[in-house]
Amino acid sequence: MDLFENDRSYADNLSTFIDILMDNFDYSGVMITDRSKILHWRHPDIRLTVDEMTELPLIAVHAMNSGQLETMETPPEGSVWEAALNDNYSAAVPFAVNGQVRGSLVVWVKRTWFQKTIELEFIRIVHNLILFQLSKRELSKQLELTSQAELKALQFQVNPHFLFNALNTISFVCREDSERAVKLLRVLASYFRYSLKQRNFMTPLADEIQHVKDYLRIEEARFEEKLDIRFYEDTESDIPVPILILQPIIENAIRYGISADGYRHVTVRVSRLEGGVSVRIRDRGPGIPEEVLADIAADNDIDDHIGLTNVNRRLKAIYGNEGGLQITSDGDGTVIEIDFYGERQDEQGDR
Repeated sequence: MDLFENDRSYADNLSTFIDILMDNFDYSGVMITDRSKILHWRHPDIRLTVDEMTELPLIAVHAMNSGQLETMETPPEGSVWEAALNDNYSAAVPFAVNGQVRGSLVVWVKRTWFQKTIELEFIRIVHNLILFQLSKRELSKQLELTSQAELKALQFQVNPHFLFNALNTISFVCREDSERAVKLLRVLASYFRYSLKQRNFMTPLADEIQHVKDYLRIEEARFEEKLDIRFYEDTESDIPVPILILQPIIENAIRYGISADGYRHVTVRVSRLEGGVSVRIRDRGPGIPEEVLADIAADNDIDDHIGLTNVNRRLKAIYGNEGGLQITSDGDGTVIEIDFYGERQDEQGDR
């Protein structure tokens, strides 16, 4: 396994680190290896290129096998190193990350210099500095992968009943209007194609809006005149937003936003903000109970409104705690607003 896993910027930093060691200390040569090959090295007396040095120095192999600092007075007889290093001592320390040896640091020094114990201790300090950076990088990578996995799981927690309800609706429409049923099947295919094809966590807002419209066309066929959808787009934008972030909110509004007249009134408005876009989703239902709002804000798991909880968690994971859902709810209905800005507050993707 490559010690740097094709991370050129990190590898270049270690190459610069080697130059600093050579320019400021009495080392006659410094090398960094992974398990099988030389990655970076500098020794003025060695004229060979990295490509010509097809084998690791024996001292590096010894250190990686033993898992500890190793020293050697002279290079093995007949090795490519013998002529240049016959008046050098060498020392090597292994890099072990998460219990696995990933490479080594090798230094060469003149024999008279290497007799001092303090220099060996300094080699250990240099080794620990590099190992700390490797471990920090490994931890950062693992945290990023964990975060991506959590986001991916939240991303695809779509109501499993939706597919059943959609197919049941289309089956019913087939008996009355086969041409309309075919159109609805195409809409359903578009809906799931969008969900399944996405590999990133962010998508243009325009694509997310189209996905919502596909969802609403299927729900309109299901509820017919009992569903009143009003969609207002005061602005168009390709600003990046988290994928599948809007549909669970609208699904929640349709499910719980039944007004006193028995209709489900849902309004979606997309408006421009300074530096971003606001999406407001409103229903005219009885409102969300205070204790449920508190659970959503606290990221508590709740059976009802699970879509809102998941969306709120995703938004906070991407934008920070201040980037969650803005919910206003009373007996006249519920308004949920999300503000999207051009600059993400946090990385996570791409994964």
